[in-house]
Amino acid sequence: MFAKIPNIDHPIIYILISEKGVKRPTNKNRIPCVDLIKVFFFMVNAEEKPRQQLRMPGGILDIAERDHFVKDMLSFKSEQPVIEYLLHDKRYISIPLIKNSPAGEFIDKRLMDIQLPGNVLVVFIERNNNTFAPNGKSVLLENDTITVVGEPHSINQMYDRFFLDKK
Repeated sequence: MFAKIPNIDHPIIYILISEKGVKRPTNKNRIPCVDLIKVFFFMVNAEEKPRQQLRMPGGILDIAERDHFVKDMLSFKSEQPVIEYLLHDKRYISIPLIKNSPAGEFIDKRLMDIQLPGNVLVVFIERNNNTFAPNGKSVLLENDTITVVGEPHSINQMYDRFFLDKK
């Protein structure tokens, strides 16, 4: 499920885990049956950038197709293990450059002058609904979104740095 909401900074995914589940009538090989759905993903995206939410489902679907996915998800008792589980195989991250956010420190700097973990590469910059491949001299601007690929450990470090609430 997904929704578009005006004036949000970046895509958000909500996950609902239900031990009881919800019954959904379906057909398998033309035989009526019922699926029991226990994990729901609800994606919220800015109305102004509808393509951003399309980046999220691919990686999640790969993980959700694992035989033990529902069992694993039901075993988690807090949100941190869920985040770690879903990011385990993640090799990219998109980071919006918003003033007064952790990534705001990159605004008005050349790509070659920013500090990123090892084993990552900025492969795209999205600016004003246009996407391009940057080089080291590319200057990052407010409201750009950078897409970074790399080793899962380094991508997880970036997720922790730029998205986890530091309360």
